[in-house]
Amino acid sequence: KPAPEPPKPAGPPSAASPRPTPRKGAVEIRDTSAGKASGLAAAEREFRDERRQIAQAMQDEARRLAEERKRVDADRRAEEAARRRAEEAAQAEDLRILREALQKQQRVADELRAARETSEAEQRAALAAAEKALRTIDEYTARIQAAIREKVILPPGMAGNPEAVFEVKLVRGGTVASIKLAKSSGVTAYDKAVENAIFKAEPLPVPDDPELLLQMRDLRLVFRPND
Repeated sequence: KPAPEPPKPAGPPSAASPRPTPRKGAVEIRDTSAGKASGLAAAEREFRDERRQIAQAMQDEARRLAEERKRVDADRRAEEAARRRAEEAAQAEDLRILREALQKQQRVADELRAARETSEAEQRAALAAAEKALRTIDEYTARIQAAIREKVILPPGMAGNPEAVFEVKLVRGGTVASIKLAKSSGVTAYDKAVENAIFKAEPLPVPDDPELLLQMRDLRLVFRPND
């Protein structure tokens, strides 16, 4: 039996030749290059969209962080300003308290100095008045003794210079209220002569000032024949 002839290769279909109809049950092979290109373009667009969204989110976050940083800086500056104001107020209050304390100390020092000066002035005035009063009392005492001596009549035969001391109490106008022999001269006649002279010399010379007269109310008078 003779072998069958191999099939002849089919040439390219002519433009006029109709496309063969696939047989039933055959698998149709399609060209997928266009679909792949479309999918790649869609994926690229999606990727670009995601990148744009990420970039936008990053920009939004950067703006938010910048605003937050500004707010934090503003709060910090406000707190720092408030702290400085509080410190300045505290310093001002401390200075006010210190100034008031110094002023009070100065017032106290001035008052003490004024009081001391016033006291010293008063003491000087009182001392001067006392010295003047003593001089006046001494003057009037000397005048009283001189007035009494003029009235003393020495007893005959009086010898020596014995001393007799009398305590004399005076009242207003130079009147003698009482006489006391505090120390006898040892010569009774002389003691009696001095006592009589005291009464004869009334009214004794006394100052008009009641204060001085009060200080001269009680006198201690010393008499000697030869004074």
